Amino acid sequence: KFRQPFNSISFPPALKYLSFYFIEKPIRDYDLPNGITHLLFKTINYGRIYSLPESVHHLDFSHQGKKLTKVPPQIKHLKVNRVWDNIDVPTTVKSVTTNRPSGFNKKKKEQLAPPDPRLNKVIFSPNMNIHLHGIFFNLFIKPYTLLNNIKSITFGDDYSQVILKGAIPNSVEYLDFGPRFNQRLCKSVLPKSLKVLKLGYHFNQELNGVFPSSLVELVLDMNCKPILKNEFFVGLPNLKKLLCPYYDGLLDILPNSINDLSFAEEFDWDWGDDFISFPIESVPPTITRLKLNQEMSIQSYQLIPSTIKSIALFNTVIEKNTKLPVTIESVEFPNSFNDPLESVFQYE
Repeated sequence: KFRQPFNSISFPPALKYLSFYFIEKPIRDYDLPNGITHLLFKTINYGRIYSLPESVHHLDFSHQGKKLTKVPPQIKHLKVNRVWDNIDVPTTVKSVTTNRPSGFNKKKKEQLAPPDPRLNKVIFSPNMNIHLHGIFFNLFIKPYTLLNNIKSITFGDDYSQVILKGAIPNSVEYLDFGPRFNQRLCKSVLPKSLKVLKLGYHFNQELNGVFPSSLVELVLDMNCKPILKNEFFVGLPNLKKLLCPYYDGLLDILPNSINDLSFAEEFDWDWGDDFISFPIESVPPTITRLKLNQEMSIQSYQLIPSTIKSIALFNTVIEKNTKLPVTIESVEFPNSFNDPLESVFQYE
């Protein structure tokens, strides 16, 4: 618990990021150096914020928003996970990230976006970008009750409710349903502007023809291991990043638009099981970033295509005394990697 007076601290003159886990002292004029741009407070106990440096534009209250009732005008990006008092958010704020926005319930049994204004804890300007992060939320979302300036929604580990048309605003560009979600989806319920969609462990519904053409990134981190076919990618001309289970034939049907490919973890795989020898030489030339999963190994570093610039390896290669191509710009080795670096890197 940090209890030192701020005026006794010699902060580095070039300091940009400052994080406090627990503070009790109030923050007044000139307590913090001008030049700090990102400020994070995990918990503020008895202290209050009376003044912040003009340079601070990112403010993050991870666990306690009780001592913040007025946001300083220089703040452009605000994150408050727990909202206890009414917060006056100025129109100069460009984005707000919270799991308790105006429209979220005060009590667990109340419906999302209650009509009673007394339950609203934060009033947002329509010009702000709002990012919602749920934790234990698992309630039905009544259509057309969420604000139209919500840019992202990340549901927690418990969410699995029927999604009706209008429940997710068309302004949403990022949508993570979490691991428990297993409800039918269709194009009419997903925002037309959606760019990133993440489906988790329990999802086991129809995938073909349900996604909007705006998708840029798709995560299929599913236990059921769906087999994708050519028609799956029809209507997804903008898809650039894909995470999905691996199976024979997948590399043959990937569209040319995808340049970032990751393979989902095998949930039923155990370290005693055999590894899959991944045919890395067959990766399409359009793929520049590749991430393998825990059951995959490759025969040799020398088989990595020169078109791959970034690679994440979960297991060591089968053949020793081979080196990474000089075209590799970024590599992530597995935890078991213990070879001399000069044995895997080569120089032009």
